[in-house]
Amino acid sequence: MESSITVGEELRKYFYESGLNFLSSVPQRRIQEMILAMAQKGHSGKMTDCGELGMGHRTTYGHFLSKGKWDHKKVETIQRQKSFQTILSVAGKANQPVFLSIDDTVVPKKKPSRRAARPMEGTGWHYSHLEGKKVYGYQIHAAIASTGSSTLCYSLRRCCPEHGTKVDMTVEVIDSIQESEIPIYVLMDSWYTNADVRNKCKGEKCNLIGATKTNRIVRAADGSFVAGSWAKGGVCVVPLPGFRAWTPDDPYLYTLDITCGEDHVESYFAMRKFSVEKDKDGVARLFLNNAARENSLIT
Repeated sequence: MESSITVGEELRKYFYESGLNFLSSVPQRRIQEMILAMAQKGHSGKMTDCGELGMGHRTTYGHFLSKGKWDHKKVETIQRQKSFQTILSVAGKANQPVFLSIDDTVVPKKKPSRRAARPMEGTGWHYSHLEGKKVYGYQIHAAIASTGSSTLCYSLRRCCPEHGTKVDMTVEVIDSIQESEIPIYVLMDSWYTNADVRNKCKGEKCNLIGATKTNRIVRAADGSFVAGSWAKGGVCVVPLPGFRAWTPDDPYLYTLDITCGEDHVESYFAMRKFSVEKDKDGVARLFLNNAARENSLIT
């Protein structure tokens, strides 16, 4: 007699192998029912989907998530470990780096509570970059791990005082990343890029690729410059104190080696300054490196 293995049995087996068997029977059953409902209908973020396809009413699942007595922090820790280990495994086999993209979004509340059939709880005023103004609703902080065409959610939390600021949440996410020989790149926009995040990436031995506001000062080992010089159409000014100037008698050239992703450029350049200035006699001449050149009378 042949026996069939149901999806529910596979889920229970996965929970056991993933170390989620510390949960009692009710939390396990509720989470499994929600996973099955999302897999069958597609996750819309609404408990009505779980109520339609699960064993309980939508309010049952809502109460479980908001007031249920289960260790959700331990579940989150295991979920992070499993998702990141999966991405690392795929990246290792394909010899590809891992990217952790960090961003946030606002889920606006469309109707006032008095008119909504199912009012949203825990909402507040948040700035929406999409609408260019503050809107009332949820703000969600997300971290997505990916490599190649494989993508998994690493962290998803509601922005609220108990989780700290968005920068605090970002630092906590980076701090939780497990070390690996595989290159890890943390991606974020200019809202998150700051010294705390940079130092945490450096301490965790991962690479930070973050946008920077144009009014920020970038500090290098040999000087500093305004980040706006990197803006589109601008000039990138990089300090180079004590440089060796080019002259006809000493035509010294610096080598240039730039790598960005898969692009690589090798070239050369000289440090020199041409200008037209007046010599000590008030005669306009061609100057090289702030020194008048012989036979360079300008008329």
